[in-house]
Amino acid sequence: MPLVYKICGGGDIPAHICNPCISTENGNVRSIGLIDATLLDISDEGLIEKAQVEALSFWEKGVTDGKIHIVPNTRGTFDGGSPVSSAGFGDVKEIVTGKDFTLVFNDPNHKENEAFYAAIANAPGAYHIAWRTDTELRISGTAVNIDPVDNTEEDPTSAVLWTVTATWTQKRKTVQIFDLVPVKKIFNCFEVED
Repeated sequence: MPLVYKICGGGDIPAHICNPCISTENGNVRSIGLIDATLLDISDEGLIEKAQVEALSFWEKGVTDGKIHIVPNTRGTFDGGSPVSSAGFGDVKEIVTGKDFTLVFNDPNHKENEAFYAAIANAPGAYHIAWRTDTELRISGTAVNIDPVDNTEEDPTSAVLWTVTATWTQKRKTVQIFDLVPVKKIFNCFEVED
Protein backbone atom coordinates (compact mmCIF):
# COMPACT_ATOMS: atom_id res chain seq x y z
CA MET A 1 0.00 0.00 0.00
CA PRO A 2 1.60 3.37 -1.03
CA LEU A 3 2.06 6.23 1.41
CA VAL A 4 0.20 9.48 0.80
CA TYR A 5 2.02 12.41 2.36
CA LYS A 6 -0.10 15.15 3.88
CA ILE A 7 0.74 18.81 3.38
CA CYS A 8 -0.53 21.90 5.12
CA GLY A 9 -2.21 24.64 3.12
CA GLY A 10 -3.14 24.63 -0.50
CA GLY A 11 -6.76 23.75 -0.95
CA ASP A 12 -9.23 25.86 -2.88
CA ILE A 13 -7.24 28.97 -3.75
CA PRO A 14 -9.14 31.12 -6.23
CA ALA A 15 -7.42 32.11 -9.46
CA HIS A 16 -5.45 35.36 -9.43
CA ILE A 17 -7.28 38.03 -11.42
CA CYS A 18 -5.06 39.82 -13.91
CA ASN A 19 -6.28 43.14 -15.31
CA PRO A 20 -4.07 44.47 -18.11
CA CYS A 21 -5.74 47.89 -17.74
CA ILE A 22 -4.57 48.60 -14.20
CA SER A 23 -6.88 50.76 -12.14
CA THR A 24 -5.59 51.24 -8.61
CA GLU A 25 -7.76 52.11 -5.63
CA ASN A 26 -7.19 55.61 -4.25
CA GLY A 27 -6.41 55.77 -0.54
CA ASN A 28 -7.35 57.81 2.55
CA VAL A 29 -9.77 56.70 5.25
CA ARG A 30 -12.49 59.04 3.95
CA SER A 31 -15.39 58.02 6.23
CA ILE A 32 -15.91 55.52 9.00
CA GLY A 33 -18.79 53.61 10.50
CA LEU A 34 -19.00 51.92 13.89
CA ILE A 35 -21.19 48.81 13.71
CA ASP A 36 -22.59 47.19 16.86
CA ALA A 37 -20.83 43.82 17.11
CA THR A 38 -24.15 41.99 17.45
CA LEU A 39 -25.31 43.04 13.97
CA LEU A 40 -22.79 41.29 11.72
CA ASP A 41 -23.14 37.75 10.44
CA ILE A 42 -19.60 36.29 10.55
CA SER A 43 -18.68 32.73 9.51
CA ASP A 44 -16.36 30.41 11.44
CA GLU A 45 -13.66 31.34 8.90
CA GLY A 46 -14.01 35.02 9.85
CA LEU A 47 -15.91 36.09 6.73
CA ILE A 48 -18.57 38.79 7.01
CA GLU A 49 -21.74 38.11 5.01
CA LYS A 50 -21.24 40.13 1.80
CA ALA A 51 -24.94 40.48 0.91
CA GLN A 52 -25.66 41.86 4.39
CA VAL A 53 -23.17 44.75 4.36
CA GLU A 54 -23.66 45.62 0.69
CA ALA A 55 -27.38 46.27 1.30
CA LEU A 56 -28.30 49.90 2.01
CA SER A 57 -31.23 48.70 4.16
CA PHE A 58 -28.76 47.10 6.65
CA TRP A 59 -27.02 50.45 7.16
CA GLU A 60 -30.19 52.56 7.28
CA LYS A 61 -31.85 50.26 9.84
CA GLY A 62 -28.66 50.16 11.94
CA VAL A 63 -28.43 53.95 11.95
CA THR A 64 -32.10 54.49 12.81
CA ASP A 65 -31.86 51.86 15.58
CA GLY A 66 -28.78 53.59 17.04
CA LYS A 67 -26.58 50.53 16.39
CA ILE A 68 -24.47 52.03 13.57
CA HIS A 69 -22.72 55.38 13.93
CA ILE A 70 -21.34 57.16 10.86
CA VAL A 71 -18.52 59.72 10.84
CA PRO A 72 -18.85 61.02 7.27
CA ASN A 73 -15.82 63.25 6.74
CA THR A 74 -12.49 61.91 7.94
CA ARG A 75 -8.95 61.50 6.79
CA GLY A 76 -6.67 58.75 7.94
CA THR A 77 -4.59 55.64 7.46
CA PHE A 78 -4.85 51.88 7.83
CA ASP A 79 -1.62 49.93 8.46
CA GLY A 80 -2.61 46.65 6.76
CA GLY A 81 -1.67 44.67 9.86
CA SER A 82 1.37 43.19 11.51
CA PRO A 83 1.77 39.44 12.08
CA VAL A 84 0.96 37.79 15.41
CA SER A 85 3.09 34.67 15.88
CA SER A 86 3.43 31.74 18.19
CA ALA A 87 6.05 29.02 18.50
CA GLY A 88 5.94 26.45 15.73
CA PHE A 89 6.34 22.68 15.80
CA GLY A 90 8.71 20.30 14.03
CA ASP A 91 10.83 22.16 11.49
CA VAL A 92 8.56 25.22 11.56
CA LYS A 93 10.09 27.86 13.83
CA GLU A 94 6.97 29.99 14.23
CA ILE A 95 3.37 30.10 13.05
CA VAL A 96 1.52 33.27 12.08
CA THR A 97 -1.76 32.98 13.97
CA GLY A 98 -3.34 36.27 12.90
CA LYS A 99 -2.62 39.97 12.64
CA ASP A 100 -2.81 43.10 14.75
CA PHE A 101 -4.42 45.98 12.84
CA THR A 102 -4.40 49.74 13.43
CA LEU A 103 -6.59 52.36 11.78
CA VAL A 104 -6.15 56.04 12.61
CA PHE A 105 -8.56 58.74 11.49
CA ASN A 106 -9.10 62.45 12.11
CA ASP A 107 -12.52 64.01 12.66
CA PRO A 108 -12.72 67.83 12.33
CA ASN A 109 -16.08 68.04 14.17
CA HIS A 110 -14.51 68.67 17.55
CA LYS A 111 -16.42 70.29 20.44
CA GLU A 112 -19.84 68.83 19.70
CA ASN A 113 -18.47 65.25 19.60
CA GLU A 114 -16.70 64.99 22.95
CA ALA A 115 -19.55 62.95 24.46
CA PHE A 116 -19.68 60.68 21.39
CA TYR A 117 -15.98 59.81 21.59
CA ALA A 118 -16.08 59.41 25.38
CA ALA A 119 -18.90 56.88 25.04
CA ILE A 120 -17.22 54.95 22.21
CA ALA A 121 -13.90 54.83 24.11
CA ASN A 122 -15.72 53.39 27.13
CA ALA A 123 -17.19 50.55 25.05
CA PRO A 124 -14.15 48.41 24.15
CA GLY A 125 -15.00 45.46 21.96
CA ALA A 126 -18.56 46.63 21.32
CA TYR A 127 -18.13 47.78 17.71
CA HIS A 128 -16.60 46.72 14.42
CA ILE A 129 -15.09 49.55 12.39
CA ALA A 130 -15.96 50.08 8.73
CA TRP A 131 -14.17 52.52 6.49
CA ARG A 132 -14.27 53.63 2.91
CA THR A 133 -11.56 54.59 0.49
CA ASP A 134 -12.42 55.76 -3.05
CA THR A 135 -14.64 52.87 -4.21
CA GLU A 136 -14.07 50.18 -1.59
CA LEU A 137 -15.54 49.41 1.82
CA ARG A 138 -13.66 47.45 4.48
CA ILE A 139 -14.90 46.15 7.83
CA SER A 140 -12.84 44.76 10.70
CA GLY A 141 -13.36 41.03 11.23
CA THR A 142 -13.49 41.44 15.00
CA ALA A 143 -14.62 44.16 17.37
CA VAL A 144 -12.19 47.04 17.99
CA ASN A 145 -10.84 49.18 20.80
CA ILE A 146 -11.17 52.93 20.23
CA ASP A 147 -8.77 55.53 21.64
CA PRO A 148 -9.74 59.16 20.84
CA VAL A 149 -7.40 62.06 21.61
CA ASP A 150 -7.68 65.77 20.81
CA ASN A 151 -4.17 67.16 20.95
CA THR A 152 -3.75 70.91 20.82
CA GLU A 153 -0.75 72.17 18.88
CA GLU A 154 1.28 75.27 19.72
CA ASP A 155 0.60 76.87 16.32
CA PRO A 156 -2.33 79.30 16.77
CA THR A 157 -3.58 78.51 13.24
CA SER A 158 -3.61 74.72 13.75
CA ALA A 159 -6.89 72.83 13.84
CA VAL A 160 -7.97 70.94 16.95
CA LEU A 161 -9.16 67.57 15.69
CA TRP A 162 -10.15 64.23 17.11
CA THR A 163 -7.38 61.77 16.30
CA VAL A 164 -8.93 58.36 16.80
CA THR A 165 -6.99 55.08 16.88
CA ALA A 166 -8.87 51.82 16.39
CA THR A 167 -6.97 48.60 17.12
CA TRP A 168 -7.96 44.96 16.78
CA THR A 169 -6.58 41.46 16.33
CA GLN A 170 -8.08 38.88 14.04
CA LYS A 171 -7.14 35.40 12.82
CA ARG A 172 -8.00 36.24 9.21
CA LYS A 173 -4.85 37.83 7.83
CA THR A 174 -6.56 40.30 5.50
CA VAL A 175 -9.49 42.63 6.03
CA GLN A 176 -12.40 41.79 3.76
CA ILE A 177 -13.18 44.24 0.94
CA PHE A 178 -16.75 45.03 -0.13
CA ASP A 179 -18.34 47.06 -2.93
CA LEU A 180 -18.95 50.59 -1.70
CA VAL A 181 -21.25 51.67 -4.53
CA PRO A 182 -24.55 50.23 -3.19
CA VAL A 183 -24.08 51.85 0.24
CA LYS A 184 -21.92 54.93 -0.47
CA LYS A 185 -24.65 57.47 0.33
CA ILE A 186 -24.85 56.26 3.97
CA PHE A 187 -21.42 57.85 4.47
CA ASN A 188 -22.81 61.35 3.78
CA CYS A 189 -23.79 63.89 6.41
CA PHE A 190 -27.44 63.31 7.43
CA GLU A 191 -29.91 63.64 10.28
CA VAL A 192 -32.27 60.96 11.62
CA GLU A 193 -35.82 62.30 11.75
CA ASP A 194 -38.27 61.17 14.46
